[in-house]
Amino acid sequence: MLAVVSVLGGLLIVGREPALPRLAAGSAVAGLGLGLMHLLGMNAIRVQGSVSLNPFGAFGATVLAIAAAALVLFTTTRPHPMLVLVGVAIGFAIAVCGLHYLGLAGVRVRLDPAAPPPPGDDLFTLFVPVFVLGTLSLAIPITAVLVAPDRTRRTPTRHPVPTR
Repeated sequence: MLAVVSVLGGLLIVGREPALPRLAAGSAVAGLGLGLMHLLGMNAIRVQGSVSLNPFGAFGATVLAIAAAALVLFTTTRPHPMLVLVGVAIGFAIAVCGLHYLGLAGVRVRLDPAAPPPPGDDLFTLFVPVFVLGTLSLAIPITAVLVAPDRTRRTPTRHPVPTR
């Protein structure tokens, strides 16, 4: 939710006619929200032992998120050729992967078998419902498209048969 709200906030700040101050503010809002989302996710890791976060990794990930948000907000608020939009989408995907791995580079995990196991469910308990819901969310629209009538065929028009 934080990522969605922060990107929406960035889009609303930038508006339809982006001026440099609004673009900077919108990029900061969207990028800080994305960076904070990643930091919260990394901070939620619980293991049988200890997890520490390096603030430089989080800072670098946030700076990368702000730069990626600036690129996306600048590109999406003005008309551009499709090739440019595809390039920006690929660049944003690479930046999000980079943000993730840059943030992960700052995570240190020390496993301790003597420590008590963390409270909560294991990953399998989380991923089975996520996988089932994700599969259903794809299966329903795909099925609807496959069983929908073919609308590309034109029905033949009936011409009146001339009588003599």
